[in-house]
Amino acid sequence: MFLNIDLLLLCIVCSGFVNCGTAPADLSFIALSTGNNPIYGHISSEPGYSAAYNRLKPLYPKVLGNSKWHSLYYPGGNILCGDAAVQMELMAGGIYDLLKTFSGFPILLSTGCSLEVLVMGDYAREWDVPLFSSTSGDIRLANKQRFPTVISGSGGSDYTSLALAVEALLDKFRWRTLTFLLDLASNYPGVSNYYPLSYANIKAALDARWGKYAIYTLRFNSGDPDYMFSVDDLLHKTKTQSRSTHE
Repeated sequence: MFLNIDLLLLCIVCSGFVNCGTAPADLSFIALSTGNNPIYGHISSEPGYSAAYNRLKPLYPKVLGNSKWHSLYYPGGNILCGDAAVQMELMAGGIYDLLKTFSGFPILLSTGCSLEVLVMGDYAREWDVPLFSSTSGDIRLANKQRFPTVISGSGGSDYTSLALAVEALLDKFRWRTLTFLLDLASNYPGVSNYYPLSYANIKAALDARWGKYAIYTLRFNSGDPDYMFSVDDLLHKTKTQSRSTHE
C-alpha cells in the first residue's frame, strides 16, 4: 500500500459518512492554498487534494456522486508561513461569499502551514464548517474549545491522531503490508524535519502492534543533485513487496 496523506484524509471523510449510513445530498469541497512556497504552497500541495478527490469520487458514488470541487488560490511567491497566514485573512471574505451560495454540506481543505490553519480555524468555528488540514502540526489545534471544527492530519507534535487514522484505514480494508516512501528532502529544511518525524512516530505506533503489520521503508532524497532516483522504480518495489492478507 502506498499512503498519501491527502488521500488518507479524504478517505476518512468518505468512510465516516459511509459508516454512519447517511450522506449529505451535496458535498462541496473547497481547497484553500496561497503562494508557492515549496513546502506548503499551491503548486506543491493543492494538486494532492485534487488528485485524491478524482480517485475517490468513483469509489464512493453514493457520497461523492453529487459533490463539487472548488479551488481557492491567493497568488504569491515563495512566502513564509507568517505572511501566508496574513493572506488567509484576505481570503476569508471570498470564502464566506462562496459558502453563502451552497445549499449542501461544505468542507474546507487546507494545504497550508500551521499558522494558516490557526487563522482559518477561527473562521471555520464561526461558520460552523469542518476544516481539514494535512500539513499543520501546531499543538494549539488540539484545543477543541477554540477549534471545534478543525481536524488536523498530524494533530499534535507527536502525530498520534494521524497514526491512529493510518491504523484504522489499514484495519478497515484488512491490509497488513505497508510501504513508506520517505523523501529526505535535504534541500527543504522544513520538509526534511516534518517527513522523518511524522514517519518515525507513525511507524513506531504501528510497530507497537507486535507483528500485526509488515512495514517496509524506501528512502530517497529528491534534494541531492548527485542522487538519481526513479519514481517508477520506487512504485515497482512497493508493488512487488506489498501483499494483501485477508482474515
